[in-house]
Amino acid sequence: RKMPPLAPGAAVALGILANPVAVEPLVAALEDKREDVRIAAAGALGRIADPRAAEPLARLLGDKSRPVRQAAIQSLAQLESVPPQVAESLLPLLGEEPEDSRMAVALAIGRSDAAHMASRLGDCLKDRDWKVRQGATTALGLAGASLIRESTGQGEPGRPLSKRPLGARQG
Repeated sequence: RKMPPLAPGAAVALGILANPVAVEPLVAALEDKREDVRIAAAGALGRIADPRAAEPLARLLGDKSRPVRQAAIQSLAQLESVPPQVAESLLPLLGEEPEDSRMAVALAIGRSDAAHMASRLGDCLKDRDWKVRQGATTALGLAGASLIRESTGQGEPGRPLSKRPLGARQG
């Protein structure tokens, strides 16, 4: 069954509700011919922060409208996690987008589990804009926390790392 077209205000409202059930109609709205609907749907998906939106948002990176592309970048930076293939598609944007978008690109890349992204984020630490450097620092922190959790099983969100060395016995 085909969904009726979404109005921009409806997309915004779905984002405010932040209900994961809204992901499917919002993803469909990303293909609407109206720019304002695509922008609103992308923004709403960012507020919901559901990882299922990553690949549909990444497809907007090729949109002819710059505001749509920027809305997609901002929303990708808000997701809980970004798949490595989406992070790869963001890499060229580190040098191409305006400075405020490059910060969001760095944050989105940092939400990827791909450890090799760290070197590209390191390049952002040399950027002339302090916002980009700040975004890269935050992204590296996100990536580092993820790597620590994966490799040690420590540092779960909201819990500090143990003060004991790995493998040390409690005693």
